[in-house]
Amino acid sequence: MKDFFENKNHKIKQIINRDLAKIRTKLKLSTPLQLGKARDCYASTLMRNGQSRDDIGQMMGHSNSVVTEHYLSSIDTERTFKINQSLM
Repeated sequence: MKDFFENKNHKIKQIINRDLAKIRTKLKLSTPLQLGKARDCYASTLMRNGQSRDDIGQMMGHSNSVVTEHYLSSIDTERTFKINQSLM
């Protein structure tokens, strides 16, 4: 049963990413739009605006706070990497 839901989840993500690609084309955007990046932007915007990690986790549909902590720490790592890139 787990494989069934993983397959469904994968197919839904593909459909959303395909629709986001159509939106990108219509709007003539230079940056690709993808579900993963949208989730990152959503979470990091909530975090920047002072929302609690618990609220962010609930909005993201995370099963527990450990998942949220891991997710938000990767966003912090990405931001740190970008900031350090400006030094080069």
